[in-house]
Amino acid sequence: MPIDPFERYRRNRFLAPLSPDTLEKVGSRAGLSADSSVFDAACGKGGSLLALARRFGCSAVGVDDRPEFVEDGRRRALFEDAAHLVDLLVHPGGELPFDDDYFDLALLCGPAHPSNDIDRLEGLARIVKPGGRIAFSCLAWKQEEADVPAGRLMEWLDGYLPCEPADAEELWARFTEEGYGVEFAEREAPDAWEDFLAPQARVILENRREYADAREAQDVLDAWRRDLEIYHEGGGKELLDYATFLLRLP
Repeated sequence: MPIDPFERYRRNRFLAPLSPDTLEKVGSRAGLSADSSVFDAACGKGGSLLALARRFGCSAVGVDDRPEFVEDGRRRALFEDAAHLVDLLVHPGGELPFDDDYFDLALLCGPAHPSNDIDRLEGLARIVKPGGRIAFSCLAWKQEEADVPAGRLMEWLDGYLPCEPADAEELWARFTEEGYGVEFAEREAPDAWEDFLAPQARVILENRREYADAREAQDVLDAWRRDLEIYHEGGGKELLDYATFLLRLP
């Protein structure tokens, strides 16, 4: 019996190493209030929207193409008495079903591996009000040099080609060239990575026992473990950042 890949994040609130402190900074800088509307283009379990709605009282809508995550997020919203503020929807991707110039803030928090999510910014900007903001998060190279063996890390990154990380300065320059005002770039501390990875490690251990006699499931768990080891032992901790940019639209 194969193991459900969504099981990996069963104990995760956020599906990336994004911290509540960064969300607090985003919400404060964006001037969120009970009159604000926020959108998340890859909401996962809705962790970011729930954090912003609880802190600022804003209304929030999120979409994700994975029904399992959306359903879990809806349960969380009910449990946290936030269902009146946060609405999570299953959306398969493509054109976003919202009017132009509607939201005050949009979130696009990418995964903790290289992706082409940056290409989605143009479509996301359409539904944000003029002068509104987009918070974009992604994997990035650290700016300081680190002399560590990185063979395993580079092999891991090769699996995501043609996507690859850039450093924060390159990303800042690209956003500026595309007409955004970059208000800040926030790099996550190691604690945020541990908060993201530790629940996955626990799930791996739990499933080792549950699927002890299932070779296919054990292979999946081995792959998940290798991803975690890349950060702790393969050079990821020394060379990779998870960075959030707050972009202001003209």
